[in-house]
Amino acid sequence: MLKTTLCSFIIIIAQAAPPVLAWEDHVVLDAVARANPIIQAQQDLVAQHQVPGTLQTVLDNTHFVARLGGVMTPLIAADDVVAAGSSKTAGVTAFGGIQMRIPVSSSEERKAMASKQVELAKSMDGIKAAVLQDIAQLRGYEADLKASETKMVFYRDQADWLKKRIEEGFSEMEKLWAIGSKLTDEKVAVDRLSLLASSQRHKVAQYAGDHWQELLSYLEGKTRQP
Repeated sequence: MLKTTLCSFIIIIAQAAPPVLAWEDHVVLDAVARANPIIQAQQDLVAQHQVPGTLQTVLDNTHFVARLGGVMTPLIAADDVVAAGSSKTAGVTAFGGIQMRIPVSSSEERKAMASKQVELAKSMDGIKAAVLQDIAQLRGYEADLKASETKMVFYRDQADWLKKRIEEGFSEMEKLWAIGSKLTDEKVAVDRLSLLASSQRHKVAQYAGDHWQELLSYLEGKTRQP
């Protein structure tokens, strides 16, 4: 009866965890970069203060002018001027062309834009460093957890062999008790590391803001993409 109870106890605590999908560091970083609220806010700020391109700047600050009799006036009617250049119509000298204004604020806008881009880069680098640090911690927990689970499988195999030896009449109870004690210790370690790894996964997933559940499922090996 004692042998049966001990062997049953060993089999219960030695059951291995179901396999899960592996996750990759770069996939986690990409998911955080897409969904992190701080990064998103910085990107929105940069997008709202984009400096116009060269063509748009020309269009915004250029207008057509015409000179009639030495007076520079805006060109209203195309018929007033034959073409860009000078011509004489009804004894009046006419000149048509373009006039461009270079905004003084353009350089200031570019400086402000560059400053915002630097702030965005710093925010991304800071968050990336924090995520990598937490990923390293999670990898450590998972590695230790895997090691303890492997030990449990090894001790379970030993327990199965000792059980057969006892059933064949060999006196192996002391060894079986020792294996049972080791299995118990590893079970405690597995439970502790599982809790730590789970907590660390939640911590990493929080970097994804409102999309933390998708990233958590990926870290738990339930999905192939966050």
